[in-house]
Amino acid sequence: MGDIAEAKQSEVIRIANPTEDNFVEVSINSELKAVDAANNGGLDTVVSIAAASVVELKVGGTVKTARKYVQIQALGKDVKWGFTAGTQSFDAFKSQFFILPIGAGTTVYLKNNGASSVDVAIAELS
Repeated sequence: MGDIAEAKQSEVIRIANPTEDNFVEVSINSELKAVDAANNGGLDTVVSIAAASVVELKVGGTVKTARKYVQIQALGKDVKWGFTAGTQSFDAFKSQFFILPIGAGTTVYLKNNGASSVDVAIAELS
């Protein structure tokens, strides 16, 4: 730090993201590191999807702010998921649980391909 004046060496520099302010942290050893863990809480629910219907994956009326991950567990059969309302290319098998690193800017849709309603457990973490 020979090229930085002594007064500048101790200045606080704030690194922030517009949607969250904890994406970096200082370790106990004074190391600056990225925080990619879900630290701001989560929301979960069980949605019931009517036969041959498509729903957006979100807990409540809007997608969780600063979402980092979504979790999906189909509690019945004939569930598909994808990134557009018209195309759901991926299967979510009964009792299969998986986590996707998907932010708030990406929309995920769930579809019931069956003849009767099906429940799906979902969660959003930020």
